[in-house]
Amino acid sequence: MLLEPKQTMSSFDLIAIVNELKEIIQGSRIENIYQTSPLTLLFSLHSEQRLIIEAGKRVHLTKYDTEKPPSPSLFCQNLRKYLRGGIIQEVRTEGFERIVILTISQRDTSYKLVTEIFGRGNTILLDDNGRILHALSYRRMRDRDIIRGEVLKSPPARGLNPLEITIEQLAGLKNQKSPIAASLTNLMSIGGLYAEEILQRAQIDKTTSSNTLVDETITRIYNAIMDLSADLSSRKCPQIVMNSQGRMVDALPFSLKIYRDLKVREFPTFNEAADEYFTKIELEREDSTSSKGINLKIDEQRRVIHQQQEHFKKLEEETSKNQLVGDLINIHSQEIQSLLDSILSQRRSGEEWNQIISDKMSDDSVHFLESFDLKHGMIQVKIEETTFDLDLQETVYRNASRFYKAAKEAKEKIEGLKIALTEAEAKIKELMEIEVEVEKNVKTIDKLRERSWFEKFHWANSSEGFLLIGGRDASTNELLIRRHMSKDDIAFHADFPGSPFVLIKTDTKPPSEQTLNEAAQISASYSRAWREGVASLDIYWVKPDQVSKSAPSGEYLSRGMFMIHGQKNYIKNVPLRVCIGFVEKEDLLTVIGGPPSAIASQTRYRVELVPGRQSSGKLAKSILGKLAAIAPAELRPRILKLSLDEIQKFIPAGGGQLL
Repeated sequence: MLLEPKQTMSSFDLIAIVNELKEIIQGSRIENIYQTSPLTLLFSLHSEQRLIIEAGKRVHLTKYDTEKPPSPSLFCQNLRKYLRGGIIQEVRTEGFERIVILTISQRDTSYKLVTEIFGRGNTILLDDNGRILHALSYRRMRDRDIIRGEVLKSPPARGLNPLEITIEQLAGLKNQKSPIAASLTNLMSIGGLYAEEILQRAQIDKTTSSNTLVDETITRIYNAIMDLSADLSSRKCPQIVMNSQGRMVDALPFSLKIYRDLKVREFPTFNEAADEYFTKIELEREDSTSSKGINLKIDEQRRVIHQQQEHFKKLEEETSKNQLVGDLINIHSQEIQSLLDSILSQRRSGEEWNQIISDKMSDDSVHFLESFDLKHGMIQVKIEETTFDLDLQETVYRNASRFYKAAKEAKEKIEGLKIALTEAEAKIKELMEIEVEVEKNVKTIDKLRERSWFEKFHWANSSEGFLLIGGRDASTNELLIRRHMSKDDIAFHADFPGSPFVLIKTDTKPPSEQTLNEAAQISASYSRAWREGVASLDIYWVKPDQVSKSAPSGEYLSRGMFMIHGQKNYIKNVPLRVCIGFVEKEDLLTVIGGPPSAIASQTRYRVELVPGRQSSGKLAKSILGKLAAIAPAELRPRILKLSLDEIQKFIPAGGGQLL
């Protein structure tokens, strides 16, 4: 079987992906849409998930930081017009066809986004009547047309659905003359890989002529298909399959017998396996001769070497132990043979095993006897701190021979591994020489940073390391105070409309005056006063027990509003200033923002903002450019890839200007 990497998802893959997506993204709001390549769309969701859809190839969640174009395509603009802000109500497949449908509600209207993962692929936006609003590609075909304003017709079914097929329908195979593998592919909408898998599970030669099948073989084929269906439903063992060189060749929602001799890497979900597989395959496809491609190959070789070295150690230990056991058996052959003979003699005389075991385990003269394993006909002994098993049905010399043989086989494998290690090391050296030549053309793709719970709020770490978090709007104000305020925290607010609540998460440690001032500066800078161009603001702080949702009699507190009881502790004339920079952690660049003194304590690569008229989008681009200019040259390419969205999250509403 030719092990070329899979380039597109199968129907089994899509059903597995969609079953997971139903639980993860149904109910999520679409924040934004990007068209990252002619056939690829990236959906940024409010649930902090990112969905990638590549027509003709794949659909899955991604944790990789896909590069976004500077401006949206016309198709992307249209999708944003209809779908941005909408809620994903349903994710489903079209039967067993390679078609994925997202139903998205937007205000009082429902839209469907249909992606075809076959042929040249297509993504089509439908209105609530099923008419085509926009399509990635408009076409006239023999059996249907993709034309704006027309109702979308489904493509003709490619075959029977294997998940719903009956044994009577399957019996139709007997009327065909072609080999059974080809007949299965023609009868059902499956590829050759799954046809061969079904036949392997049914233990039927794939070259068998279909018209020679009998009822018993039809039943075996049917049961094998049902086994596949059960594996698909169980969601067990999502994995990437690798060939003998360690190269990825497939991503699967469950294991296949056809790959049983190959190595696999398991994942918690099929979305994660598909993301890792298709992202890396796409990167290789884009530029197989780039430095990134070479680095992947070097990593593969290093991974192979690491696995071989681990195996080498195990084989050496195995060789030494088996050799030692064989020697120990020979040295103590008389005592061991005497024990074996005594046990078998008692058994032949009709004694029960329970009595034999009791006799031997209490006999001080056979102190090296550890235990009995009657199920496998073995005893366990311990001689000179080495524990091993002996076969009761074999002589002492045959037992020794068994261990010597195992030692010899392990030693032969070691010799083979030495050759393989030498070849792998030579391959790495060759690849590294090639890498030097193409290093300037390196392409990289990084995984997105895992987000912390507090990043849905305004947040910063104070110069002393305290976590400062503030509401972004009425809803997050409510959430902050009701769910995240602890009795030892300190709460900040301003006597100014549209001000956020800000908390210092003290963790029972008293903050200094500097941290109090930094929390006050967040409260001032992210208030409505910034938009109105106010230079400074008075901020007060209170203890959590002074904050209440109980309104005076006859009054009502709307969402995000709270009553403050008791004395307020004021910090006067707090300047409205925000600092934005980046830090490097675990090889990832992370945008940070907040009070200037706090950010200055964490990075020297930063810029400072004050209230102004420049829009948030333009200001984010200016900030990115200035950060790239002040950073070391080796970091600039990575800085320029930072998300403008990440920068905008730290810019107060209303824009601003660089200081």
